[in-house]
Amino acid sequence: MLNIEWQFGKGSSLALAAERVLAGVLEYNSMVDEEFRHPRLAAIYDALDPDRGGLDAYVAVVEELGARRVLDVGCGTGTLALMLAERGHDVVAVDPASASLTVARAKPGAERVRWIDGDATALPVADRTWQP
Repeated sequence: MLNIEWQFGKGSSLALAAERVLAGVLEYNSMVDEEFRHPRLAAIYDALDPDRGGLDAYVAVVEELGARRVLDVGCGTGTLALMLAERGHDVVAVDPASASLTVARAKPGAERVRWIDGDATALPVADRTWQP
């Protein structure tokens, strides 16, 4: 299991919650919906889901925690990653669907995000080089 206590503190409720979430991510790690792999479908994803107001809750959590750095696992077309980068956060975004990352990398402001093609297991955690 990846150790995230360095970020939240040993035994903290945030560290325990993050470990549970991360365990689920690692279990789910290689499952990608086919529509996100296909370039033509990935290109229209944002148009099919234009109301991204639900992401404001995630932005609020990041702001409330005072996070400087954010790891967006399963970033898709990068909407949340870009919202956070626009607000001055250092963001690393990872997704196993290359077509979705291609869409994300083409958006305005994409140069402010470090994009990683792969799943959570693709992150070089041991040396923390995934960090912005």
